[in-house]
Amino acid sequence: MARAGGQGAAQISKALARIKGGAWGASRANVMTRLIIERLTGEPVESVKSPAMDRGYELEDDTCLAYEMRKGVFATRVGLAPSDDRMAHASPDRFIDDGGILELN
Repeated sequence: MARAGGQGAAQISKALARIKGGAWGASRANVMTRLIIERLTGEPVESVKSPAMDRGYELEDDTCLAYEMRKGVFATRVGLAPSDDRMAHASPDRFIDDGGILELN
């Protein structure tokens, strides 16, 4: 999978987190462990999903349509947007025709 082994934009704050005194936070070790596992196996580590997250995915298209109508813009669904070296990525929900990004979930 394209996402496996790459640092996602949504997790960057965890990868760079520091605690009082400047030492790296525990979340950094968790992110690094996940990246190592994914790079060795080539498979993504599954993350926890909640019923609220599932509901958000179910409502995404309707929410996007409401946003488009209210703002008078057109939003294009986006897949994965990898960096050139494929070591990092972002996955915004939509690109807006005026150059913006739309996150719905």
